[in-house]
Amino acid sequence: MSGWWVLPSKTTLSLVYDYRNSPALTTNNALIGQTGTEISDLFGQFSKREIYQLAKDRSAISKSLTLSATQNLKSDVQLTANVTRYEWEGTSSSGGVEGAPGTGADYFYSLQLITYNNLKKNDVAITSINFDDTANHYTYGTSFSFQYPITKKFKLIPDFLVDYQESRHSSDHRWRFRPSIRADYRFKQWIRFEAQAGPEQVVEKMSDDTSSKTNLFVSDGF
Repeated sequence: MSGWWVLPSKTTLSLVYDYRNSPALTTNNALIGQTGTEISDLFGQFSKREIYQLAKDRSAISKSLTLSATQNLKSDVQLTANVTRYEWEGTSSSGGVEGAPGTGADYFYSLQLITYNNLKKNDVAITSINFDDTANHYTYGTSFSFQYPITKKFKLIPDFLVDYQESRHSSDHRWRFRPSIRADYRFKQWIRFEAQAGPEQVVEKMSDDTSSKTNLFVSDGF
């Protein structure tokens, strides 16, 4: 369910509510936690009705509610604030598989400043700050992304993300740094090519041990 309301001040308020099975409810979910790999492997152990119930027991309900407010500060400057409440209700024990407890309510907050036509017509700069308040962690983050059009069809998008996560129940914490560059090429109206690459450094402190690792990620697709 979604809806929006535009105030006389040109502020846009929006609401999105999402209610679903997570994972999506299919009969194959009955295989989660079982030794078989095909539904037919369960026929000797369970009846058809029991298999359907196993699938339902492995499929939790997830609910999310997002409230947003967007304000145009100038013709090419926009400010957006988002608040999301998310809850995953957990699964039931059955068929020899232990149920998973629900997460409780998790909250996610973000503030975005979007500016257009900074260095060139149709470029877009997005600066974000985020705060996540979940059952196990607090996470503070900021990111910056800049979409720079080289031509009408080709644009480069450098971005940078840094976040800090701390445990609610201990002194464990983690820093993450991830710069990257993305190339976006619209070949036709209906097909677009994209490639992204960059390093990611993670520094973690778990109990009395501190570790640091650097990963390189590369992705491409169309």
